[in-house]
Amino acid sequence: GMLSLVSFTDVTGQLTQQSERRVRQESKAMGMAIYQRLLLLEAELLSISKQQRAIPSVSTGDSPPASSLPPTPGFAGMAHHSVDGATHVFLGEMRSIPALSQAQWALLHQQKTLMMTTTDEAGARRLFLARLSDSDEQAILAEIHNEYLWGLVGSMTLPSEMVLCVFGKPTEELFCSQPMSDESRAEWLRQGRGGSASLFE
Repeated sequence: GMLSLVSFTDVTGQLTQQSERRVRQESKAMGMAIYQRLLLLEAELLSISKQQRAIPSVSTGDSPPASSLPPTPGFAGMAHHSVDGATHVFLGEMRSIPALSQAQWALLHQQKTLMMTTTDEAGARRLFLARLSDSDEQAILAEIHNEYLWGLVGSMTLPSEMVLCVFGKPTEELFCSQPMSDESRAEWLRQGRGGSASLFE
């Protein structure tokens, strides 16, 4: 009886360790894949910004010819955002354009690429990348296609009982592969796990 109990405990421990290793591997793979896509999106944003500078007719309030800018499958739309609050969508579609705070403008003036989030009327998260344009008074704000960024989850072989979630802040859920249970959410908050700052280079 004692031998059986010890063997059962050993096997259970090994299975638990295997599951934990798999979770860590899948999480790391997903994190790296998302990071790579964010780098591609940043490169695409910088490319659009440079091409706009090469079009003399483009200014705040004007739209460049449709043929002058390449397709942007990773973005839903792009807009100019001026320091005075004026905005103008010049590529794709954007239902609304979030305001930029003074702290965010300060980061943009350091030639940083800013990642920010807002919530739409239905409670869904919207993700944006922002970059200073050729003028210190104007930035380009681009809304990321959620399917482009989070669609990678479909290619992962997650255990049926596993839910993969990405958080910006402890209470800011950016994405979950399945609805997160209240118990899991409460445990997450109790442990005080926060995400890294939403700024990358």
